[in-house]
Amino acid sequence: MFLLLYIFTFLGNFIIMVIVLCSSRLQTPMYFFLGQLSFLDLSFSNVFSPKILADLLSKKKTITLYGCFTQVYFFSSCAGTEFFLLAVMAYDRYVAICSPLLYSVIMIKSLCVRLASASYIGGFLHALIHVGCLFRLSFCGPDVINHFGCDFPVLLKLSCTDILINDLVRFGLSALVIASSLLVIIFSYIHIVATILKIRTTAGRRRAASTCISHFTSVFLFCGSCFFMEILPNSSSSEQQYKGYL
Repeated sequence: MFLLLYIFTFLGNFIIMVIVLCSSRLQTPMYFFLGQLSFLDLSFSNVFSPKILADLLSKKKTITLYGCFTQVYFFSSCAGTEFFLLAVMAYDRYVAICSPLLYSVIMIKSLCVRLASASYIGGFLHALIHVGCLFRLSFCGPDVINHFGCDFPVLLKLSCTDILINDLVRFGLSALVIASSLLVIIFSYIHIVATILKIRTTAGRRRAASTCISHFTSVFLFCGSCFFMEILPNSSSSEQQYKGYL
């Protein structure tokens, strides 16, 4: 069952990427960013799924400390990059709806590539700082991970070192990434809604709003799940809820 879910997830995102790359009609900024989003979702599924599938087939379910750090790094980098990319996509919709006549002039290919590259760089730097702080910790036992994979809260609970600095860095960086992305998204959508309300025809309003629905849904689902994971209390019951969100 898990293998089928992994295959469907992998193929679904891979097919979207291929269609965006191969179709001449989809060579627009919106679909370019959609392809990047599919690549990130595909990468997300590859962080934990292969190891989970291997453990399901093995009696000895172990992972090295550095293997754990590797999972944490790629999971955090994908999450940070997706936040930045969702903000970039909100800006793209803002330009498309609020300045339609200048859209083709502003959102040129080189700018789209730079914005996507900045999202990846920001996400990977965010993860690098997080994982760098993990190397200051000592792990004396227990060494049992009550989770599907390695993540910051799980590793911090296993550490026998004072984790105050790690908690502060984790909270500060996460707040910076989430807040900066949400500010861009909220600012963009305030102007988008104001512009849509000024459109006189109902058909025009629907057409303009329809271009934002998929992006808004992605923002709501992704940011909502991350918000609930971050505010969960440190308790045994919350660990089970935390696994549920992943």
